[in-house]
Amino acid sequence: MLLVLIRHAVAFQRDPGRWADDRKRPLSPDGRRKFRSAAKAIRRVLPKIDSVLSSGLARADETAAILREVADWPPADILPELAPDRSPAALFKALALRPLPKQPKSLALIGHEPQIARLLGACISAREDIGVEFRKGGIAVIEFEGRPKAGEGILVWFSPPAVLRAVRKKKARKSA
Repeated sequence: MLLVLIRHAVAFQRDPGRWADDRKRPLSPDGRRKFRSAAKAIRRVLPKIDSVLSSGLARADETAAILREVADWPPADILPELAPDRSPAALFKALALRPLPKQPKSLALIGHEPQIARLLGACISAREDIGVEFRKGGIAVIEFEGRPKAGEGILVWFSPPAVLRAVRKKKARKSA
């Protein structure tokens, strides 16, 4: 199974005056625009995703909605264990208990820092502190035999959003 990890796109800065509940803080207009461009490249390299899970926080849900619209991914279901304060161990446990489509080939998780980088570390090394910088709108693709389990994944590729946008722009110029 391919496990696709995505950190939500760029959101507005924290502002308790505007969003007393930070879970409701949305993507910024620039964050939406840039991630739409990245999503076009994602559509080319990951044409089929079987299932998408999001934290339920507004910025992750909006990122999932962009992937649904631009990359034709399925709608996201909420998985509270993708919240930034949850541990990778709690997420692995939730995934083990969650019913998935019959023989899924791919699962995308849309989450937040610091959890998403710790999750990447836990997937490929069973250690959470591998020191990777997971940029907003970035993506990692990890391959597992069967369901995701700590330390059993192989990192297939990892990309910051700027690289995805550059790939998208380069391909657009070639086709023009």
